[in-house]
Amino acid sequence: MPSLGRPGHRPPRVQRSRPPCPAASPAPHPRSIPHVPYSQFHRRRPPQCTQRGHLRFLGAPFVLPPTPQAPPLGPIPLRLARCRVHPQAALQRRLPPTPPPPPPLLSHFHGHLLRSNLLAYSHVASSLLRSYSLLSPHAAHQLFDQIAPGTRSLYVFNVMLASLCRSSDLGSARAFFDSIPGKDVVSCSTMLACYFSRGRLADGLALFRTVTFAMDIAVDCFMLADLLMACASAGSLAPFCRAIHGYIMRHTIPASMHLGSALIDCYIKADRLDYVARVFARVPNRDVKHWTSMIYVMSSHLCYNEAVQLFEEMCQSGVQPIDEKAFTAVLSACADAGLVEKGREFFKLMVDRYCLEPDIYHYGCMVDLYAKAGMLEDAYEVIETMKLEPNVIIWTSLLAACKKFKNFDIADKGLEKSWHCRYLMKALDYIC
Repeated sequence: MPSLGRPGHRPPRVQRSRPPCPAASPAPHPRSIPHVPYSQFHRRRPPQCTQRGHLRFLGAPFVLPPTPQAPPLGPIPLRLARCRVHPQAALQRRLPPTPPPPPPLLSHFHGHLLRSNLLAYSHVASSLLRSYSLLSPHAAHQLFDQIAPGTRSLYVFNVMLASLCRSSDLGSARAFFDSIPGKDVVSCSTMLACYFSRGRLADGLALFRTVTFAMDIAVDCFMLADLLMACASAGSLAPFCRAIHGYIMRHTIPASMHLGSALIDCYIKADRLDYVARVFARVPNRDVKHWTSMIYVMSSHLCYNEAVQLFEEMCQSGVQPIDEKAFTAVLSACADAGLVEKGREFFKLMVDRYCLEPDIYHYGCMVDLYAKAGMLEDAYEVIETMKLEPNVIIWTSLLAACKKFKNFDIADKGLEKSWHCRYLMKALDYIC
């Protein structure tokens, strides 16, 4: 029986023998390791062999073969070399953005047309080309190159020309226009509208001369209307407006509503009231815009009775004055002429018969009408009953009339109501 020993005594610990460790190659001396650049160190975990006890791989740093370098980028601009981003990323930013892909429905429909061979019909191809042209000119140009030459009708060429004109590259649009075989008036009108919308009046006039003298193309009213609107917007009114008007008369071009509106607008801006009246008398099927323009012209040239007479003729001719601008023009003429009863009649006609909601301009004309006639109580009643918030022009008109007719009671009421007005100090100058 072994001795238990004395209390509190711990027997000595027995050292157990372990199996011998497999021989491993000694780690090389740190000075014997070749120098490896820091850029070639790989920061990933070492391969799986280092996790299985092969300690000999841990003696030297883990080195991968050098990564092949990218091809040189060429000379880098100085402003890109000074950027904080990588030069290659900076050069990629300079590339044009890729066009967005077409909608799935349009792509599906395009594939159906290709499978069913329906793109061989020119009207189908032109409709699909127009759909792509509304997305991007680049996609439309790719589709145009895929259309068979026998399918490219003149309508297909015009759709492609309109797509290029909507882009900012006028040079490509003009080159495509010159390459169109058998141009028609639609092609010329599209190119002219492109020049005029970009402010290239000289190039547009040169193209118009080429169309009229070198091409066998009949100029229509839409092309002349575009030319007139471009001349009016550029300020070249006196010489060009009469020249185009003479061209219309010599070639007996019918005066359509669109062409008549353009001629009236040009002569209004040129301040030629006699020519405005002549053109207005020749325009067939006059609509409310023609009548409104004439009422404004007469009112601006102090012909107030003629403006009121024109409005009455418009109502008698069957044209419905559903445009609020027509009533604004005639109410302004009544206010300037002092025709109070006519103004009341037209305002009631607008509300009761044509069911038009008066806006701030109509209320302003009525306040001005009563204020200039000295009917300040009626003017203040209009302000009290109007459904909109009166602006500074309405309050100024009322206070100016109060100063003129020495009616300070209405002025006090107006000041109490208009105390929130931003321009109250300007209004106070009229009664001080």
